[in-house]
Amino acid sequence: MNTPTASRMTPPAPCQPPIARRAARLGALALAALCCGCISYNPREVGAMSAYDLCEARLYSGVNLTAETKALVSDELRKRQEDCRAQVPLIDAQREFEVLDAMYGRSGP
Repeated sequence: MNTPTASRMTPPAPCQPPIARRAARLGALALAALCCGCISYNPREVGAMSAYDLCEARLYSGVNLTAETKALVSDELRKRQEDCRAQVPLIDAQREFEVLDAMYGRSGP
């Protein structure tokens, strides 16, 4: 009868709680988003976006937007006479929900 020797045995995989795995995935996703470069939209895409999406892009992706796209977004918001200050609480609530959902899973219907 062959018994495994110490050199053949593999150590058990580290056990991480689901929250730690989800937090690690979320961190990796955030790092990938920071490293992926500039975001660019064409005028037709910007025109089709909702005010919520335009404000979210401007507020949270502004660092990664090209100068041309920043101008397009600002011009579109000005043309629609939209103010992003009204959208900030909605955007923050949605982002908080997404983080909690990623960490804990869906808690409701």
